[in-house]
Amino acid sequence: MSTVKRPIAIMCREPSNIKEQRVRTSLAIVALLIVFTSPIVTVAQQRSSQAIATTPQLEPSPCVVKVPKDERIDCFTLVVPENRDHPRSATVHLPLMIFRSRSTTPQADPIIFTAGGPGSSSLGGFASGKSIKLLDWRDFIVFEQRGTRYAQPALLCPEVDEEHQRAYLQGYAAKEAELQELEAAKGCHDRLVSKGVDLSAYNTREIAADLVDLRKALKLSSWNLYGLSYSTWVMMDVMRTDPVAVRSVLLESVEPPDVPYDEMGNANLERALNAVFDACAVDFECERAYPNLRANSEKLLNALYRYPISIQIKTKDGIVHSRPFDGRSAVETIYSALNDISQIPQIPRVIFQAAHGDFTALSAMAQDDLSPDDLSWGMRYSVWCADGMPLADRAIVDFQTQVAFPQFGGLDSAAFNLGICNVWNVPASSCSEWHPLLSDIPTLIFAGEFDPNTPPAWGRRALRTLKNGYLYEFAGYSHTPSQSACARQMTVDFFNDPSKAPDTRCFAQMKEKSFK
Repeated sequence: MSTVKRPIAIMCREPSNIKEQRVRTSLAIVALLIVFTSPIVTVAQQRSSQAIATTPQLEPSPCVVKVPKDERIDCFTLVVPENRDHPRSATVHLPLMIFRSRSTTPQADPIIFTAGGPGSSSLGGFASGKSIKLLDWRDFIVFEQRGTRYAQPALLCPEVDEEHQRAYLQGYAAKEAELQELEAAKGCHDRLVSKGVDLSAYNTREIAADLVDLRKALKLSSWNLYGLSYSTWVMMDVMRTDPVAVRSVLLESVEPPDVPYDEMGNANLERALNAVFDACAVDFECERAYPNLRANSEKLLNALYRYPISIQIKTKDGIVHSRPFDGRSAVETIYSALNDISQIPQIPRVIFQAAHGDFTALSAMAQDDLSPDDLSWGMRYSVWCADGMPLADRAIVDFQTQVAFPQFGGLDSAAFNLGICNVWNVPASSCSEWHPLLSDIPTLIFAGEFDPNTPPAWGRRALRTLKNGYLYEFAGYSHTPSQSACARQMTVDFFNDPSKAPDTRCFAQMKEKSFK
């Protein structure tokens, strides 16, 4: 349990870029989960009808993803105003799935989960509840955030998806990739606005309000929150605005609202890389097989910047592309591997072999980078231009992406294309959106040792103002430490009794992951 001496306050800053960002702002990063397509109502139908009533409505609906017939899964659509600041705004339709408890006497307080990103689909990652142990006690609700793939409207940007793939296959330099993405984002912006989408209505405050409206529509007096990555920020907003109804909270891979993500994204990446290097250095077999890994990493990047290679990439249509591969490309590939628990053990071998002229494993790892991220880029842009970039100091962002980490070659793994918010043109959120959360709601925090996006230190920062908070760092894991069976058992223990710290005996039984 954390001890809080006094609340930590944050002042709304006015860095050099804020005045222009009050009118136009900018975006950032990372994510997960899987999605497809299948709208219930067309965007044109939705945009053409003004909200008749401001009262949220919960309507039974077909499931937007295929579900097994032998499970009790109920699907609904939550209908809410697009912009709560304008009573007669259009409506948004937000699908959800309720996995019914296997218990004959389930607890009355379900758990609600929503995904991260921002821009990831929540429903795309769930098709069955058979592996959800939590269903032995209570219902489990999966909610699709506004603007994501199965919501209507969905702020998808195929223009940006296509441009990302083209930039990857052709190996664009950082500046060229930035300019091309900016043009693609402008095309997406203009198309969405022409359909009547109010891009300013897609932000953390509105998403949190959607969740509160859902609780009321379900007539729940109490429930439990589960947020992953970006949605930890959303859940902290719900804890702030609707605290009486929140029984307990799980925050996995925390993004605190008072941390300017874009000022330290590349620092987070370097921290994760150093954590891998240090773990290898103290692992007898790894250090013997791949000695001086940090020095070999620098050797590899320097060589690739001076003498880029060409690698073969096969797309899903079977066409083989030959693309340039430089130091920046190598960092992008390793960054992607850091987000994949199955690839992390391979990183020392891949780096060491490539540093000594064998690029076979690195080329194979780069092939995986071609997998589509399935993000709703329009939703991501709206959220980050309103809530992310306005908190960041442009000078610090520029320094950390261009000067502080020259080995990354201008890699924007953390700070997104700063010009996009000038195109997206949504207002910055109010200062209250960036205040640290002061709460006594029982809260469990999970962090992954090798997470290149939301480091364990951010979980510790959030913990400082959570009176009844517990934090656990999972060695060997990354951005989704709940992949650990131990974490899943602790989740069950905590939600069953959040008045005390979960049983941690499973930590002693965790098998250390060996480098390959």
